[in-house]
Amino acid sequence: MNEAQIIADCIRKKPKAQEILFKEYAPYIYTVCRRYETIEYLADDCLQDVFIKIFEKLNQFDAQKGKLKNWMTRLTINH
Repeated sequence: MNEAQIIADCIRKKPKAQEILFKEYAPYIYTVCRRYETIEYLADDCLQDVFIKIFEKLNQFDAQKGKLKNWMTRLTINH
């Protein structure tokens, strides 16, 4: 499954696609969370909150404007 298909399926709220996206990007997003939340349980909460936001706003992502990883990083930093 390619990234565009995963995004489309996540927008349709398909759990398998959401799981794939989470497993692919969670380690990286967690690292970003740890930069801003030095307490581990707060970083865990940040990761969860950010992925909820990612799944809610994924329909706003435009692949022509940038990469998904960069878009998710910006959401994480703004969170």
